[in-house]
Amino acid sequence: MNLTIKVICFVFLLSTFGLTKNKDAQPFSNKSLLKSDFLASGFYVLNDSLGTKRILQGTNEYYFIESKSKIPIHALEKVKISFVKNKIFGKVEKRFGLLFKLDPKGENEIKNMSKIALKKRAKIGLIIKNKLIIASYMGSEITNTPFFIETNTSKEDLKNLEKIIKKELKN
Repeated sequence: MNLTIKVICFVFLLSTFGLTKNKDAQPFSNKSLLKSDFLASGFYVLNDSLGTKRILQGTNEYYFIESKSKIPIHALEKVKISFVKNKIFGKVEKRFGLLFKLDPKGENEIKNMSKIALKKRAKIGLIIKNKLIIASYMGSEITNTPFFIETNTSKEDLKNLEKIIKKELKN
């Protein structure tokens, strides 16, 4: 028992002087969470705290984005401005947004992404030219395409978003 106490005291003494520290270890820093890595155009799951930081275009909101696109932009076949009519308490309301059509592989991925986003209560984002242009909660699981993403922007901004996305699709 006397030997055990001596060993514990010796290890404690070494750790106090820093002799057991890993010289390659980096201290934790919020800077590591605020990376500015390049993100390819496509759809991403937005994370709460880890990933590449991006500010939603035209707002003060920022999000952390997983580094790998779940759906690359080339999986997107069409995009167009659309609206959905809802009848709420007898009053018809129009919600404007974008309607996206994906190729078959993209269709499977958006279904999986919507499940993940609902489970994590996360948003899905669209990156174009390394900028976050859309961040939207999924109100329900996406089971088929085309799928609709509502945006809280003016019709002019919506037209600009559509033009930006279509221009990226041509590249």
